[in-house]
Amino acid sequence: EQQRCDDATAAADVLWRTYGDEIEAAMRSGGKAYAEANAARVRAGIEDWVARWGAARQADCEVDEPREQQRIQRCLEHQLDGFAAFLAIIDEQSGSPGIAAHAITAIATLPDPHACTDPRYDDGTGECGPELTLSLHRLRAMELAGLHEQGLEFTEALLADPGLRSCTGLETQALLISGRLGQQDPDTRDEGQARLLRALRQANAREDRGTARAAALALVSAEQRRGHIDVALVWLELAELYGTALGSQPAEVVEQELTRVELLHAAGRDDEARVALERVHGLLIDTLGEHHPAYLRYLKAAASFEVDVLHGEQARELLAQALTMAEDLYGPDHPETIGIMLLAVPVEPDGARRLALAEAALAKAEAAHGPDHLQTVFARERVGFALLLNGEHEPVRERYPAIIADYERLGASPTTLARALMHYGIACRRSRDLEGAEQALRRAQTLIEAELGSDHPMFSSTLINLANVVEELGRISEAVVLQRRALEILERRAGEDDDGIALILDNMGMLELELGDDAAAVA
Repeated sequence: EQQRCDDATAAADVLWRTYGDEIEAAMRSGGKAYAEANAARVRAGIEDWVARWGAARQADCEVDEPREQQRIQRCLEHQLDGFAAFLAIIDEQSGSPGIAAHAITAIATLPDPHACTDPRYDDGTGECGPELTLSLHRLRAMELAGLHEQGLEFTEALLADPGLRSCTGLETQALLISGRLGQQDPDTRDEGQARLLRALRQANAREDRGTARAAALALVSAEQRRGHIDVALVWLELAELYGTALGSQPAEVVEQELTRVELLHAAGRDDEARVALERVHGLLIDTLGEHHPAYLRYLKAAASFEVDVLHGEQARELLAQALTMAEDLYGPDHPETIGIMLLAVPVEPDGARRLALAEAALAKAEAAHGPDHLQTVFARERVGFALLLNGEHEPVRERYPAIIADYERLGASPTTLARALMHYGIACRRSRDLEGAEQALRRAQTLIEAELGSDHPMFSSTLINLANVVEELGRISEAVVLQRRALEILERRAGEDDDGIALILDNMGMLELELGDDAAAVA
């Protein structure tokens, strides 16, 4: 009996020995120092999980109650099947760009073997046959490896299987993964969100809090992509409630807290966001470390603060660190790396280098995605923005209508569309197309107010730009009203000593003198 137990305990180690050397060799094949470091991290992470699984299986052998022992054994065997599927996918993809990052991320989210001792733990496969269960394990592995298109195709076949109707737990898992994968493409986004809601309802009906939490977090990301920040924050609160009741792994807590930072920043709640950013930095250092892909997400979030407050040097330092890390984890031509290049465009002080960076990112985006992808359109906009900063207004005015139309066609978030409209409005104003400028800025104003509210910094920026246009059109009284609204927003958010407030006050004073309102101008 003890020998059988020892053999079962070694099962995960046998699996890893089967795949390990090939995976590590393929990951090292890039020949660069970072490739070797990533391969070592993947090996260390997997060996840690193997050791924890073996310890849990050995502990199960010592459980006295037979039915409980069988339940734990069945749970651990399901985890082992999932681990085997994960290793097989990583082995298949081990030479592809970005696989090291996906593997490192996935290792931190592999199920905790010791969770099997909790009678409430349910991975959704207990009542299903072996063929369906193995299909679910392979689907999970595809998602972990970043194989979004292949995973979505596999999910459609799985959801069409008649056997799924009597296997509700597995159907819930398939709906959850399908919904997450569907968020990657605007064409499948609505259907994906509907599946996430179905998964949440089914999980709640089964009192499966782990899956319900995962569905709520996926709905956070779905609403975040759409620019519906307030709705995303509500879903985040729900996910936290599930997490509190269930307990969470460190990787889950870090990702949740990084999402909170991004949402608070997008909502203009920067004081809260900065506190959350400091908290998540400490959590990252204590748990996942500076080489985990989540740290790259932290660097991007930290840089976005510095970009918004015009701290160019700090932003450049953070983005340079992020770019090096992205190239190490994903390679130089991966969308993650391209995205950081695009973030760095506004903070590059040299005009020629700024334009060259934007054009290089655009070339990479076109090669990675083709023309009909949001990242490619964003890269085209970044080229336009670089030209705008370089004072080339007329080419920008000519480019932006097509960019705006593509954003609308591809389902960009209202915030992304509004920012493009604002840049277009600025280009129109500087090209002396004041009517075109007003039209673009009015539309941006409407979008921002509807999505972010009238107390958001982006709304005040739009008002200031609109006031400048209205002033040049000769409508001085209206310009003063717009500047007062912008001033009220800034005073509430930044305090009376903010540089932007001083600038608005100076401008309002000049406008009120033009109107002949000497008393208001002096005040």
